[in-house]
Amino acid sequence: MKLQVIGRGLFTTAYQSPNDRNKVVLKSRDPVKECMAIGQFPDSKLFPKVRRRKCDDSDAVKTYEMKKYPKCTAPKQQLNKKHYEIYKALRTLGLYHPSSKAARNLKIPRYVKEALQDAYNVVSNYGLPRFEISPRNISYTPSGRLILLDCFYIYEEAERVHNEWYMKQCGIRGVMLKCIQRNKIKEL
Repeated sequence: MKLQVIGRGLFTTAYQSPNDRNKVVLKSRDPVKECMAIGQFPDSKLFPKVRRRKCDDSDAVKTYEMKKYPKCTAPKQQLNKKHYEIYKALRTLGLYHPSSKAARNLKIPRYVKEALQDAYNVVSNYGLPRFEISPRNISYTPSGRLILLDCFYIYEEAERVHNEWYMKQCGIRGVMLKCIQRNKIKEL
């Protein structure tokens, strides 16, 4: 049976579950999804519950399942006031690091800071964590509570996936040019 694609990102493709309209199937090569599925992620209402569907550890792409959340297209209207303020504060962070001055000075509830700190610590076991919050990476509950669907990622994994894509598009010569350009930018 062919699954219907309902979303796609750098690491993950989301499909409508064929058995349950309230769930999605995720095919992912994201170590963060694996952390979520095996219970390493903080137990917080901020994060979705992810369950691994298939247990073949030899596969680079793993299959997961989670509740289907609505797409967030207008955070100001879809989040309640408290959670919209949390969202706005998190948007100011740029690159998140829990010990950064910006993160310490955020005007957000303590439970949010603690959940982010815990998630960062778990993800850092797999590489250099990055945090990106945008409407495509969040969702909301019927009461307007913020859900951080896909905000953390591993920098090195993102670079590897980008390079694989670039290789397919441009070949080795294109990748070499990209590396040369990147090094020149770093030197400036």
